[in-house]
Amino acid sequence: MIIEQRFYQLRPECMKPWLALWERAALPLQLEYIGSFGGRFLGMYLSEVGQVNEITHLWQHLDIERRMAMRAVLECDSRWALYRDEVDALAPMLSMRNTILRPTPFSPAALEPVTTAEPLHEKQ
Repeated sequence: MIIEQRFYQLRPECMKPWLALWERAALPLQLEYIGSFGGRFLGMYLSEVGQVNEITHLWQHLDIERRMAMRAVLECDSRWALYRDEVDALAPMLSMRNTILRPTPFSPAALEPVTTAEPLHEKQ
């Protein structure tokens, strides 16, 4: 099991429009795919102290291979392309970074049962 941690620093004036766009267009699509690959959305968070105008979202995946397969299928979806076009038009991003976290053996996340369902989508 891995946790994907994504950080987006947004232009201040784009925070609300981007969040609305992401909730409307990206989240339902990502939820549609992540579940079929045995993962789950853990949450999206706004920074209050430190780096301002930063959004962090967390995704749990069974392994890096399923994460990559899910992203490949998502990238082929025309709805995702439409979402990305809307993001490009808004131009909200100042920076983006992504980290893959592996829990320690004593981490509560490592002790949770993880679904082992086969993906519903084939690798592209």
